[in-house]
Amino acid sequence: MRYVVKVTCFFDNRYYKKGETVEFPSAVTLPDHFELIDKPAQKPVEKPKEDTEKPKKDEPKKSRMAKAKAKNNG
Repeated sequence: MRYVVKVTCFFDNRYYKKGETVEFPSAVTLPDHFELIDKPAQKPVEKPKEDTEKPKKDEPKKSRMAKAKAKNNG
């Protein structure tokens, strides 16, 4: 992940100047002198698909078993 140095500092045996852009692995614990630039990407959550077959108002709702039997019989 990328960070920008807010305050000139010495960290992990290295000198960092204010305004410098650096990369660190996400497992590293950093002091407050570093500000996160890139947030880690998050996978989009898929919404469950709705049943597209809606019963008409006059027809009674079919159970899942009845739908499966109708589908298998053609």
